[in-house]
Amino acid sequence: MVDKKQIKHIADLAKLDLKKEKEDDLLEEVASILDYMEVLEEVDVTGIEAMGHVHENENILKNDRVKEASEDIKKGILDSAPETKDNYFKVDTILNKEEE
Repeated sequence: MVDKKQIKHIADLAKLDLKKEKEDDLLEEVASILDYMEVLEEVDVTGIEAMGHVHENENILKNDRVKEASEDIKKGILDSAPETKDNYFKVDTILNKEEE
């Protein structure tokens, strides 16, 4: 079973500010959870398939399709950008490698 020393250790690991007066309450709650886990271990789950979620929904994804745009459309889009370079949008750098 769990004792107060273990409860304090768990609280420290979780960076919890566990008040002295709450230690007994938490100890009781953790003990109750562990007792319930023992009950669940006794349940016969033979033949029951493991599942990740109660719903059987799956992601429905659409295939990507490349649609070539005319040169006029590409030029119009690039012309709307504040700055371009070699037919690409030029943007400010947002990730810099720190110099040592």
